[in-house]
Amino acid sequence: MNGGADYRQSQQSEQKQTDSMKMNRRTLLASLGIAGIALGSRALGAPGLVQATPLHESVTGSVYGRGGSKSCCEEVQEQIASIINRLDHRCAENVREHGAQGDGTADDTAGIQAAIDAVSAKGGGIVCVPSGTYMISAPLVIAPRVMLHGEGDASVIKAFGTSGWGNAYLYRGMIDLVGVQYAVLKDLCLHQNGSARLPAYHLSYGVLVNASSDCVIDNVTFLDPGLNDEYGQPSGPQLALIAKDEEKSGWGGGIGGCYRVSVRKCRFIRSGTASVDFAIRVLSNWEKLIPTDEFVHYNEGHTFIDCYFKGEFAWNTLEFAGGATRYNKVTHCLFDGQTLTHIDFDKGANNNVAAFNTIYSGGKADRYIGDVTKRAHAIDDHGTVAGYMNYGNTIAYNSINHLNNDKAIDNYESAISASFTRQSLIVGNTINGVNKQRVGGGIFISKNVDGITIENNRIRNVRKGIFTDANSNNTNGVRIHNNEIEAVEQAIIVSLLSGGGKGFTFTGNKLKTTSAQTCLHVAAGILESPVYAFNTAEGGTIAFVLSGQHAVAIGNVARNASQYSYQVREKMTLIGNVSLNPGIGDITKLSSSPQPALIGNTFTGASAAMAPALVYGTAAPVDGVWKQGDIAYNTNPAPGANVGWICTTGGTPGTWKSFGAIDL
Repeated sequence: MNGGADYRQSQQSEQKQTDSMKMNRRTLLASLGIAGIALGSRALGAPGLVQATPLHESVTGSVYGRGGSKSCCEEVQEQIASIINRLDHRCAENVREHGAQGDGTADDTAGIQAAIDAVSAKGGGIVCVPSGTYMISAPLVIAPRVMLHGEGDASVIKAFGTSGWGNAYLYRGMIDLVGVQYAVLKDLCLHQNGSARLPAYHLSYGVLVNASSDCVIDNVTFLDPGLNDEYGQPSGPQLALIAKDEEKSGWGGGIGGCYRVSVRKCRFIRSGTASVDFAIRVLSNWEKLIPTDEFVHYNEGHTFIDCYFKGEFAWNTLEFAGGATRYNKVTHCLFDGQTLTHIDFDKGANNNVAAFNTIYSGGKADRYIGDVTKRAHAIDDHGTVAGYMNYGNTIAYNSINHLNNDKAIDNYESAISASFTRQSLIVGNTINGVNKQRVGGGIFISKNVDGITIENNRIRNVRKGIFTDANSNNTNGVRIHNNEIEAVEQAIIVSLLSGGGKGFTFTGNKLKTTSAQTCLHVAAGILESPVYAFNTAEGGTIAFVLSGQHAVAIGNVARNASQYSYQVREKMTLIGNVSLNPGIGDITKLSSSPQPALIGNTFTGASAAMAPALVYGTAAPVDGVWKQGDIAYNTNPAPGANVGWICTTGGTPGTWKSFGAIDL
């Protein structure tokens, strides 16, 4: 952990603080710095606590910026500066002046809370937490316009493990931000003491945020959540952001939403001997099927930037769940450890973004390694069978590496997965290594996916590249464009149940397989009028296995297939495709399939018996391998000339005779 060292290094360039640790505006602004990417504050000037203007702008646009508009970093810096301006010239209180000892033994709950209350009574300001270990036995309640400010990892607020807490504070946090605006937690270490915790003194959350807006959690280390496995497996999480339209059993806080909470440069560490299911949960109602635009309270506009997650969070590391969970971002974070899912968009979550994150090591959590009903994906965009469809989530430019678990057995585990979702975007991600290429693959498309774009991803060291579940249904509008994939088995394989298969396009992909498998493989009888255009495929027994009634294949290039470059399985048209160095032939078909229409293709291998190849030129071919019946049409017809030439004996180039004399 570098929090304390980073803090002390930054302090070398600042004026030493007084014993009371009072901070002027310049010092505080320097300490805060840029608080990362966040959605712009639309209601900083509004006096209300929660009634913020909803954010309806394009989430993707807000990540990448648009011409003439401010960048997200600029917007969030303005947001943080505005919050600091509200605290400027306000009072500062030191928790030790209110009785807190920080000696790791005394109960400092009352002393810290007294300092918070004193600052709140004066209209807000700074509560200073000097270095030390402050033990607490009950939640600290942060008031509006109050900053709890420590000295990085040297300022530890630690929960008792054998006293306090328990049912008296069920579904509360070590720190509660409930019904507040412009509250800040900065430069602290929150130690949940899970390894030493007895079940009677269970602790639900590290920090609970509910019915609040425009809050900042900056440079905070969250340590040791949960309980030892001998006592059970609590869900946690270390940080909970909860929005509710109605009371819900098992959720903290009350009725209300959460808006524009910025979590920056925080560390979420599952350390010690305790275990927990989640690091962060961003939750809204999902048990009732409420249309997205009919919720009253939303969980929206949050940013998680430059955070570090370490250790096993058995279920999800960071979860966004519920139909009112929208317009949130997780970006530039590092995830290192085992879990079922590191970033989870779930149960109707919509218009959220996961971008520029690094997910490293891990694979399926050991707790569930033998449970075939629990499937591991580094990033998962999935609604529910019960009816909540996700919508419009973006997974972009993430680096996902070495998701290896030696015990993995599930063929459908993947780096990225999508199911029960609409209009998703999976773009620019780098995937390198999933389960040591034994099972699973890069991007998994499952059931009830409608209108998904999978584009510009780079996938390496996987068993399968982009793949579907043979039991998937109602999957339509899948656009697979410009991906670069190298897989042990199929680079792309599509197999679905009936009830979907409309609007599939495969364009501009660069594909390679390193084994005796097909490279791009689409099962027969499942797609309707798909388009295969300008793809390249290298290796495999068959480079392209093409299916789909009335399919069109244009400008594809197949190289070095050990058997055939192309296999066609249904009625289709091939135009301008290229076959290079196949082991047996350029093209083949299933015995039951109709002859394809071949127009302007370039075949260089010995072709199997197929419909005639149709090419165009001013003379009969003089090179290349051709079969009997192939036709070259004359592109310069004139009176007395011929319509074209036909190959009467196959070969290189074979024997060609003119046909169709044109009258003078």
